[in-house]
Amino acid sequence: MVLQEITPFEYGALVDGLETPIYNKSSFLELNRNKVDAVHYLLGRDTRNRIAFAIGEKNGEWAAPFSAPFSSVIELRKNTTVENFNTFFDHLVEYVKVHDGKSIDLYPPANIYGEHMNAKVMNALLGNGFAVEYADINYSFELYNINLNTYESMLHYNARKNLRIAMKSGLGFVRCSDETEVAIAYEIIAENRAEKGYPLWLSQEQLLQTLKIVNHDCFLVKADGCNIAAAIVYRVTDKIAQVIYWGNLPGTMNYKPVNYLAYNLICYYKNLKFRILDIGISTEKGNPNYGLCDFKESIGCVANAKPRFRREI
Repeated sequence: MVLQEITPFEYGALVDGLETPIYNKSSFLELNRNKVDAVHYLLGRDTRNRIAFAIGEKNGEWAAPFSAPFSSVIELRKNTTVENFNTFFDHLVEYVKVHDGKSIDLYPPANIYGEHMNAKVMNALLGNGFAVEYADINYSFELYNINLNTYESMLHYNARKNLRIAMKSGLGFVRCSDETEVAIAYEIIAENRAEKGYPLWLSQEQLLQTLKIVNHDCFLVKADGCNIAAAIVYRVTDKIAQVIYWGNLPGTMNYKPVNYLAYNLICYYKNLKFRILDIGISTEKGNPNYGLCDFKESIGCVANAKPRFRREI
């Protein structure tokens, strides 16, 4: 196998028509390319094209993703072998060395996006000198395992009680229909994260630019005619939706709006035949937020490990 750098157009021609998460598509990568010094589009090939991969470079540090929840290695042909992956990452390390890179950081997706592929990628990374820097915990709803008629039975006692409170509170769940409502959803989430001290990585303008190229849904929860909670969801693949942001306004916890929001998101995406609703990590560089972990487990989420790998050059 040889490793060669290709243009964004050549990369897009190889990848954009494949069933792969939106974060690997050329449109998403190009939208965010100004966040790094350079984006390298790489192709591993022998007699045929085998693997495609995009990685950002900034101040000599190479990282994938450089502006996304995760980054995938793209199989261009089925049945890419363990040897193919090992050879690819061996070449990647040498390529970064030649370009005077200082380090490589890689953050693959959780197993819900492809356990078979992840096993081979992680083996190849460890075999080529990468170390696990930390492991996040990613939570998701396995929609294919959820029966809406018996969903309450999956919940922990407090979550079941809180959902019943929410259902009796006269709340409404609506999908945003225009940019004005999306802006309202964003402001609710911004207030929620400011109160909790969580970072908000996307500005409103950056979010609106992203929504132009990503299939998505935004939702509002209403109480007595007022918007009190919101969620912004990307349709990352045809079968997996990912909650990018969600939250409620300060002072509205008595309505239990996030329990209500979670239930309605489950119903919405299950009815659309999605298999997974990804709720994201509940850790910060591997350090768990115990309350958030407990909450997500209480409402029926399943945990997956999501390790981050690093190789010093």
